[in-house]
Amino acid sequence: MKICPTCNQTYSDESLNFCLNDGGALNPVNDENLSQQTVIMGQAPATNPKTVFTNQPVSQPNWGASQAVVIQPPKKKSKAWIWILGIVALLVIFGGIGLVGLIGLVAISGSDETTENKSPQKSPNKPESVTVTKDDFSNWERFSNDDASGEFSNGEYKLQSKKVRFFYVVVTPNLNFKTSNSTTTVTARNSNGVETETGYGLIIHSDPDNALTKDYAFLIDSAKQSYRIVKHLDNKETTEVSWTRFPAIRSGTQTNEIQVKDENGKMSFFINGQFATSTTDSIGYKDGVVGIYAGDGIPIAFSNLQIGK
Repeated sequence: MKICPTCNQTYSDESLNFCLNDGGALNPVNDENLSQQTVIMGQAPATNPKTVFTNQPVSQPNWGASQAVVIQPPKKKSKAWIWILGIVALLVIFGGIGLVGLIGLVAISGSDETTENKSPQKSPNKPESVTVTKDDFSNWERFSNDDASGEFSNGEYKLQSKKVRFFYVVVTPNLNFKTSNSTTTVTARNSNGVETETGYGLIIHSDPDNALTKDYAFLIDSAKQSYRIVKHLDNKETTEVSWTRFPAIRSGTQTNEIQVKDENGKMSFFINGQFATSTTDSIGYKDGVVGIYAGDGIPIAFSNLQIGK
């Protein structure tokens, strides 16, 4: 296998000596050039800002309405009053039972109820512990070209596309960061706090050798406090979930925690610990890895990348 040192495109045809993309001389693949991240730029599909929020099901609220719905399970009502009535009846019938005994029984009953609510038994089908792999971005590639730049400073990796309505993606080749049946989390910050039409955020299920050929992106815009979900297939971006307002997103330049939990192809999306939505993986690429996405010429600072299995 050979690799282009300019665009990182790899070729399995050993007879090729020059890159088909930029004409650069190809080098043999080795551990050093495989350790670099795959970077690729794409153009976002055309959208009309005036109608971007109108293509929603009738049952959904409009742009100004909140779609953040957190459903909590109903609290179990205490059954301590049943104990009290029963024991009072015994007192009436038999007498001689002290008040201390009554209080003790009620307290035990209440304690059992609380323990059940706060510490449910773990399912035998679920693992007792979760293995978390972390990456602080300090070893990610530093680069700058006509299309984008990536640099690490002050504990953050800043990725910036240099063209409006274009986005740039950086994907890790580290196979320890496969996102299938995992919980993937990253912290992102809009350095300028201005609106972005493309958004920024987390890539999951990406091919480490060919970014944007099969993956999903969970993107946010802190200025509008909204999120969207897109799918990349054969370098084409299509919308899975249109821009949706979500007040749990911290506005402006504040940090936001973006998380995707994949369970056998069912993807659940969270922002700052709050459930946003879910969808099903129609690609089914089990060996995909994590990446990051930034667009519209805005520097986005990423930190605290984690994969939990």
